Amino acid sequence: MLALTTALALVGPPAAAAASGPSKPNPSTPGPLNARASDPMEPELAGLRRQLAETQAALDSIATRVGLMSPQAAATGPASGQPRSGPAPYTRTQLLSTLSAAATAPTSSAATAAAAAAASSAARELLGAEQQLRTEVGVALQRANHLRPDGGTRLPEAEAHYRVVLSAMVEAEQEVEVEAVAAEAAGAAGAAAEAAAGQRRQLHQARLVRLGVWGNLAALLLEADRPHEALEELRGALELAEANDLTDATTAHTDLPASPSLSPGPSSGPFSPQAGLGNLVCGLRFNAGKALAAVGRTADSEAAYAAAARGAVGLDPACFAKATAAMTRLPPDLAAHVRAAVAAAADSGLTARLIRAAARQARRAAAAAAGGAGTAAGATDEEEDEGDEEALQQTLAAAGEAGGVGGSAADAAASAASIAVLAQLPGLGSSSSSSGSSSGSSGEGDGSSSSSTGAATAAASFLTAAAAAAGGRRRGGWLAPLSAQELGWLHFAAWRQMDGEGEGDGADKEGASPQEAWDVLVKANQLLAPSPPYDPATDWRQLATLTAVFTRRLLQAAEAAEAAAARRGRRGGRGIQQGGAVGEEGEGEEPRGRRAVFVMGLPRSGSTLVETMLAAIPGVWGAGEDTAMAPLTTAVNQLLATQGLSQPDKLAEYGRRYTAVMLERAAASGQGGWGPGRPPLRTVDKMLRNLWLIGYIQLLLPGSCLVAVARHPLDAGLSCYSQPFGYSGVPWAWSLEHIGEQIRMTAALLAHWRQHLPPGRLLTLYYEELVAAPEATARRLLAHCGLPWDPAVLAFHTSNRTVATASVVQVRQPLYTKAVGRWRKYERQLAPLAAAVAAEVRQYEAEVEVAVRRAVAAQRRLQEAAEAAEASKAAAETEGRKAAAEGRKAAKAAEGKEGGREGRKEEGQGGSSGRGQARGKEAGEGGRTDSSRSEL
Repeated sequence: MLALTTALALVGPPAAAAASGPSKPNPSTPGPLNARASDPMEPELAGLRRQLAETQAALDSIATRVGLMSPQAAATGPASGQPRSGPAPYTRTQLLSTLSAAATAPTSSAATAAAAAAASSAARELLGAEQQLRTEVGVALQRANHLRPDGGTRLPEAEAHYRVVLSAMVEAEQEVEVEAVAAEAAGAAGAAAEAAAGQRRQLHQARLVRLGVWGNLAALLLEADRPHEALEELRGALELAEANDLTDATTAHTDLPASPSLSPGPSSGPFSPQAGLGNLVCGLRFNAGKALAAVGRTADSEAAYAAAARGAVGLDPACFAKATAAMTRLPPDLAAHVRAAVAAAADSGLTARLIRAAARQARRAAAAAAGGAGTAAGATDEEEDEGDEEALQQTLAAAGEAGGVGGSAADAAASAASIAVLAQLPGLGSSSSSSGSSSGSSGEGDGSSSSSTGAATAAASFLTAAAAAAGGRRRGGWLAPLSAQELGWLHFAAWRQMDGEGEGDGADKEGASPQEAWDVLVKANQLLAPSPPYDPATDWRQLATLTAVFTRRLLQAAEAAEAAAARRGRRGGRGIQQGGAVGEEGEGEEPRGRRAVFVMGLPRSGSTLVETMLAAIPGVWGAGEDTAMAPLTTAVNQLLATQGLSQPDKLAEYGRRYTAVMLERAAASGQGGWGPGRPPLRTVDKMLRNLWLIGYIQLLLPGSCLVAVARHPLDAGLSCYSQPFGYSGVPWAWSLEHIGEQIRMTAALLAHWRQHLPPGRLLTLYYEELVAAPEATARRLLAHCGLPWDPAVLAFHTSNRTVATASVVQVRQPLYTKAVGRWRKYERQLAPLAAAVAAEVRQYEAEVEVAVRRAVAAQRRLQEAAEAAEASKAAAETEGRKAAAEGRKAAKAAEGKEGGREGRKEEGQGGSSGRGQARGKEAGEGGRTDSSRSEL
């Protein structure tokens, strides 16, 4: 027991969480069940809730005095320290109008009128404070959901606050509108006109505030996997912006609640209410693009991203960078802007300065994590800081910041650099005839040359004008406000265009060499690298502990202990409940956990594809990457460390808890009509780090389906390195060295589980076999998960299920093979990674060769069987047609014979012989004729 206790005590959070800093941690990190109690954000939330409760209690007190609320109701809720998240039992309009009526009523005494007026003034202040506090609580809850994900349990409270705030804002705007109309009616000049203009400005400001909160609500719905509802909210917000001339809302306001962060991947959370606003409408359009992508409307999503990017050019570089990085196909004008902006950032020294600053920050964070910073390194960093600051000041001075009016030589130089880059783009050359360059206009007769040249000219002109206009308004031009992270996204957008991955009209199929594109990709990763940097040693230590603890001996002992407990229970009239509650697992169902499917592996290996294929089957719910397994691991560690395997019923209870949580989330997803009485047949948990938790899964859910998705290590490595992950669950993806470490760890874990799990327990599905033989591989997958064959699994791309991972675009397309062997284009640049994982590559290539050969053979047999079945069906149809013809022939022959007998009968009876004989003869001849015709 001591050895087991010591080993389990070492199973702590993986380095993905330890190295992620203040960003979103890896949701698969094992943590205590009472993580809320130790969450450093809880004190902040508690303070905000306390202030909100006090404010609401004061409002309830006023409402009670004027009869809008009973004293008994006012004594509960906020008065007891618990704030309301939902609406009050009275509206803003009701409270203020009641107080106003009391203050102006002819029957009110002077004292009563004065008290009512004072209460009205106090109520207005309290209502404003409540609105601000509700917004702050909602933002804090959203941020906590990012930094400490727990399945979205905080989001309903945040949503309730946002909706109450929006409702109150509409009421307040209606009041201001009435006052503005009254002021305008009072007169067209003098004080009345000034009052009316002031009211209109106030109304404009209030609507900007509402746009910010509305954007937060839409982002929250996206986080809660409710993209259809998010689209409805975004549509309303954009209609408000367009109807009220708010589409150029780019001015910063210190008193406005900000929209959530607009990352290309999962958002890093909303800004605080005190943060300045960028372009609100750009953010709304960007989130609309994310929502449209999540529901499978890819073309509409690209259009929304493009609209956001075009509206941000020259004004909001952060939104421009995020929108273009999120796109898969850059049109020529945006491709030109991206290349020009990257070149301008490089020429001005901005890229180099931000890379150096990011590296210094990483060094300092690593030193702090190690317990102290080196003096020499610190001095060097300070000197570099001073040098970069001096260079920045020189740039600002050259930009005319001291005088602060109009453009400058620096702006002109930046514009010239932009135009020079545009002229070098294939098909995007300058239209100036004096340049003497025709390399950009040598189209192949497809008619694209002139349009591309026009796009380049328009882009260059716009950048020139924007640079001149921004000289006095933006410090150092329109790119200067970019952070290292935002400039990194811009470089990822440029990489995608230079690599040709986007396949759009703006994709650079010919101009950029692999090395040129790779240089941009390296800078993108340097700019986005996390701080402190990832340390693989922590993950290696955890891997060693996991593989030492979860051996075949332990797993077999756990199975035996559970079987013994079940036998004892049967003798005593009770046993371990294998299933969950009715409607969850089924009463006494064997084996426990049959509903659960776990899909795992390296990111960008095809796990989202496999999950989407499974979720295309009716009755299967794809849960995405928000797992309920990781939060249970700490409690399981404590149980095993203190009691070993002597409590199998408690392990079973943890398994049932996982199942119950996942079924609750399925019901809350709004998909499939699932609920307590109609649970899904399977839930697919795609948290990739579940590969590290297979030992726990085997103890808690021995009947679950385990699927490990694998892809060629160099293809997967390149795909990770070229993907701007928007969250910190993959802090190792910004360095080829660290990617290599993860590849090696994944291979080691797979080898361990194959060796120690029961035979056939874990299915390894190779991406290459899936695209080479889709049906055969899909049949193997479904059989492993206990599901019958359903052709819908191959039509996964037509599903409208929500997808929120980096593979959202890929799973909206049919299976394709172009991603296989893509690493060979960058073979020289990937040489260090290939050397680091050479053994894993050899092992993988040997395995995948066998797998693909087997899958292709199975696919051929399926095809032959289908062809044989088709031939058999055709033969059966031919036989059927032949039999039908024979039947018709026999029927007609019988009809002819019957007619002949009738004629002879009439002749023998002596009836109208002429007509009877003629009819008999005609009928007989007709029968013979028809018979002959049938024979022919």
